[in-house]
Amino acid sequence: MPFDEHFHWRRKNALRLYRHISGERSGPPPREERLTRFQLHRAALMLRVWDGVESGEPRRLIASILINEKVRTLRALDWKNAPERRRLARILAAARERIEGGYLRWLAPRARHQRHNVDRKT
Repeated sequence: MPFDEHFHWRRKNALRLYRHISGERSGPPPREERLTRFQLHRAALMLRVWDGVESGEPRRLIASILINEKVRTLRALDWKNAPERRRLARILAAARERIEGGYLRWLAPRARHQRHNVDRKT
């Protein structure tokens, strides 16, 4: 295990894995490592959008299923300017970023209630 800023969390999770493999109770992951409800919802939405696009479905159909069913009845010009189209593009861009390695940010524990030191001139 590398000795970096995540060593503490790696060690903790390695011990949890060892306990699980050896048949002991490993317990739930620490709160700092769990995804929030919003992150879980967003991840599921990103995967569904990505899967739809990768399977060749039209983006308008994907938006009508996942975002707003009224999109299906829009005229082509209205779809081109629709906020659902832009939202779908943002979700797809976020999914692409996560797939290309951004998911690691979800795996790194976040420090709740951590104070940020700000340089102040006194």
